[in-house]
Amino acid sequence: MTVDMKRIYKILLRLYPRDHRARFAAEMFHAFEQAMDDRREQRWPVWVCFAFWEWVGLLMGAATEWIWRFASRSPMRECRPALSGTGPEADCSSVPKEVAEAQKRVDLLVSRIVHAIANHDFAGARSYSYEEDVQRESLRVLRKKYDLSE
Repeated sequence: MTVDMKRIYKILLRLYPRDHRARFAAEMFHAFEQAMDDRREQRWPVWVCFAFWEWVGLLMGAATEWIWRFASRSPMRECRPALSGTGPEADCSSVPKEVAEAQKRVDLLVSRIVHAIANHDFAGARSYSYEEDVQRESLRVLRKKYDLSE
């Protein structure tokens, strides 16, 4: 039964965007495996309930990641380096430096949120999420200041 639950979790991980999976899937699966093993001694309804809520969280996380990607389409998107670090950056001369820096701060916070969630550090994720809200508002103000579309 454990093997089937782990297989389902691996299948559901495929719902995340490819680059996200490349960066976090192994960590997420390892955290799930450890948590499953920790609950193995509990009654099976508790164990199944845990697996169910983990899967729900994974589905919500994948949906959030896709929504964030589609919602963040902006002039800044082309200015970000490839996640692999090997791709060339686009010419960002048309984007003011302070806007580019604000976008980088938001991107960093999003990656920290994802990493915290993958490692079941929900207090840390909440903290990063609050900071991300603050930084997104600053970014919104800067975009408005420079008349950039969102």
